Amino acid sequence: MSLSNAIEAILFYEGGAVLYGKIARLLDEDIQAIKESIISLKDRYQGTGLMIIETIDSVAIATDKEQSAVIDALRKEELEGPLSKASEETLTAILYCGPIEKAKIDYIRGVNSGAILRALSARGLISRSSGNNLSGYSYSATPDLLAYLGLTKENDLPDFEATRARLSNITES
Repeated sequence: MSLSNAIEAILFYEGGAVLYGKIARLLDEDIQAIKESIISLKDRYQGTGLMIIETIDSVAIATDKEQSAVIDALRKEELEGPLSKASEETLTAILYCGPIEKAKIDYIRGVNSGAILRALSARGLISRSSGNNLSGYSYSATPDLLAYLGLTKENDLPDFEATRARLSNITES
C-alpha cells in the first residue's frame, strides 16, 4: 500500500484533524515523508468533492467548498429529520456504555461513526468531553436525549445492566 493511501485511510477513519506526529508514528515514517504524501493527496482530490485541509500540526479530509449547498441540505436533514438507523445504533452504544470513546463506538458498529457523532452532537443529544485518557474524546448522553426518550436516567433503559455488561465484554475483547 502506498504511503498516501495509508494516510488517506487514517484521515477517513479519524473523521477529523489528525496530528502529523500521530500519522508518522502509526506509519513509522518521518513527518517530511508524510507531508510530501499529503501533497499527492491534495493533487488527487483536485476537481472532486473532497479537499485536504492542513494546519501547522495537523491535516484532515473535508468536503470541497463547492459542495456547500449539498452539505448544507444534508446537515439540515440530519438536524431536523428523524433519526437514522446509524444514529440509533450510535445512541444505543452511548446510552448503554457511556461515557464511551469513538473507537469503541466504531468497534461496536463496525464502521466510522464520526459524521453521526457530529450530527448527534449538533442536535444536542450527546456531549463530548476530553476524559482522563489518551484515547480521545468520550461521548455521553445529554439530558435532552433522556427527555427525548422519556427517561430520567440511563438505568431506566430496558435490561440496562445486562446489556451494558454484554457491550463491555465486546469492547474489552
